[in-house]
Amino acid sequence: MLVKSEKPLPPKDVAVALDVDYANIYKYLYRLEEKGLVDRDEFGKVLLSITPQAESFKRLYYAHPSSPFDRILTGRKTELLLNLNQTPKTANELKRTTKISISNIYDYLNEFTKLGVVRRITGKKPPRGTHRYIFNEILWGDLKTLINHLSTAEGVKKTPKGSILIKDYGNSILFKSIRRQDATPTSFSVYDKYGVGLFFMSTSNYYTLPKRNLSIIDVFIHSLDSADDISHRLYCIIFFIINKRKLSGVRHPMITDIKNVLKGKRVNGFPTHEEVMDRVSVYVI
Repeated sequence: MLVKSEKPLPPKDVAVALDVDYANIYKYLYRLEEKGLVDRDEFGKVLLSITPQAESFKRLYYAHPSSPFDRILTGRKTELLLNLNQTPKTANELKRTTKISISNIYDYLNEFTKLGVVRRITGKKPPRGTHRYIFNEILWGDLKTLINHLSTAEGVKKTPKGSILIKDYGNSILFKSIRRQDATPTSFSVYDKYGVGLFFMSTSNYYTLPKRNLSIIDVFIHSLDSADDISHRLYCIIFFIINKRKLSGVRHPMITDIKNVLKGKRVNGFPTHEEVMDRVSVYVI
């Protein structure tokens, strides 16, 4: 309704159009304002916001005008989709990262599969629970963009003052700061605990919230997500070499590039095999 409207609408008109009780419409509008999707003018009338997430919803609406967005973007479904937008995952992997019950995850995945929002990747007669799912960005690229914008906006709100958000995982955030923060250190900030000293490489302080104990896999994935230059990626590769057995199950888009570098292939934006081996010689492996 707001997407099509050329002028701000009174909340009462929105309530009537949506068949929502007038007493509740302000609660819904407040939630949409919090997400940066709608604004209100000086007269209290409602209009679509000009934020990236509102613009991406507008594009999504016109790309899929008859789709049931009330079924796609409700509850914790956006969090599930956010966790599917990089690499394929099984239902059990999604349960571990989102803490959503396995029964709800299967319900969401079945619904998303029917709508074409996610694809199921499977081999020949895989054991139950080993189906892998991935976001179908070919058909639903605009939805992926919207979810990423919503996640970024939400993550910025959760990020401590003076910090820079790197990634919002839905149930946790990764950020960096030049100041010490009341959060759990991660990424390159704790590499030395796993045998990889950074040797004079200037780096920010990397943190995650909420506070919790992290596994070596958590730390490695955080470093992959925060590696924004060749020197960072060099240390990611060294960390992978030194702790390879413990990291064998990691799925991340950068893993393919790391393995290609270790095979001697040149990968844009990554150090060469020779540069990696030269630095590895500093460490006892």
